[in-house]
Amino acid sequence: MTHQQRAEKVGERLVHLRGLMMHILLKDFRLSLADAEDVYSESCIYMLEKGCLLIDVDKDFDVAIKTTVKRRALNHIRDNRRMQVGIFSHEGEDYAYLKDDRADPVHIEQAIDREKVMSLLKLWFILPSEQAVLTHLDKSINMRHMSELTGYNLHTLTGALRRMRQFARDL
Repeated sequence: MTHQQRAEKVGERLVHLRGLMMHILLKDFRLSLADAEDVYSESCIYMLEKGCLLIDVDKDFDVAIKTTVKRRALNHIRDNRRMQVGIFSHEGEDYAYLKDDRADPVHIEQAIDREKVMSLLKLWFILPSEQAVLTHLDKSINMRHMSELTGYNLHTLTGALRRMRQFARDL
């Protein structure tokens, strides 16, 4: 089978799956319509140029198309996000990314009185490991370095920070 014939088969499946892939990009990945179309067109170009050489077009290859589109969407999200550092970031990391909405972001630190949140955290979290996290919280150091400075286990400090983040979100 020639490259042209393989590309035609892949192209037919890409046209057939366009609605489903756009739905996934819009609903699951929460991309805008323009971003979803960009991601899908990039995926189509990749699948027509290189993907048809890598997959067996005689078998069902819808999963390969879906996987390619999802990976392109994750790459797009990763490339277009802004970093937010602090207690209000997501679990598991010392930082989080804000949605890239091209507008002036309203940071949660501006909406909530930071001293009030810190005083509540100091009242509720009294374990020595939690106090160590609180003392190093505003210094923007990663958890591994904080573990080395304080002498506490990395996982103990990460768990304390996770509990503090959850508490701060519930305020």
